[in-house]
Amino acid sequence: GVTVGAVAISGRTNARPVSQISIHEFGHLLGFADLYNERQTTTDLPYSVMGGWQYMAAAPLHDPFSRGMIGWANIQEVSGSQTYVLRPAREGGPVLKLGTGDEYFLAEYRTGAPDLDADLTIPGGVLLERVRLSKLPAPDPGRFLRTLSNCVNCSAWDPLVMIEEADGRYDLQTGGPVDDAADLFLTADAIGPSTDTSPRSATHPIFSTNRLSGAPTGTSLRVLEVHSNYAVVAAEAPVLGSRWCAGPARGTVTGRSAA
Repeated sequence: GVTVGAVAISGRTNARPVSQISIHEFGHLLGFADLYNERQTTTDLPYSVMGGWQYMAAAPLHDPFSRGMIGWANIQEVSGSQTYVLRPAREGGPVLKLGTGDEYFLAEYRTGAPDLDADLTIPGGVLLERVRLSKLPAPDPGRFLRTLSNCVNCSAWDPLVMIEEADGRYDLQTGGPVDDAADLFLTADAIGPSTDTSPRSATHPIFSTNRLSGAPTGTSLRVLEVHSNYAVVAAEAPVLGSRWCAGPARGTVTGRSAA
């Protein structure tokens, strides 16, 4: 007999373009997980074919976490304090990884074009994702097909992947609309550690790079310049190979209220 490991199913008739639905469904065969909220308790993860894309506009780029999991992303690990020039992700620009272990951040420069990310309402901005590998149901991060049945992004304050919104309002976690100008990081936007080490929650939505548990990570990101074809960012993370441990946070960055 023949064993079929996995199949992708897409209806032939639908109010939405069938060819675009197929893009999402075929993504599962490549190993991509559903990153929308099946329980509809939050806004579906934007900026991803596997998230809140409604199939009506040109497909967005896969998010940096998904691409990185199958080796499609040019990931550069931040070590110490450095300045980076980010070309647009749609052109193969790098993905910065800030932090190590089971909770870290991914940053890239997203721009719109008629054939990709066409629904962006601004020319471009830096996307920052928080990734929490502890939410993967499979022990091997490279094999995460089982996330299809585990609703990994269905908890507003305990997800696998979440967008760190540049304005620090967390509207996406409370069902608010996607707002590119508020959610993507633009010139002078920043996020960093906080002295508030209480866990993040709906009643305590502290904006920082601390772990969701509240422990500092030693990471920060500031956008220095945004242009049509590149962005310049200052990033900081513990030096790779160091014995850095979570200690007192060195300061607080409070989103767009910070200078």
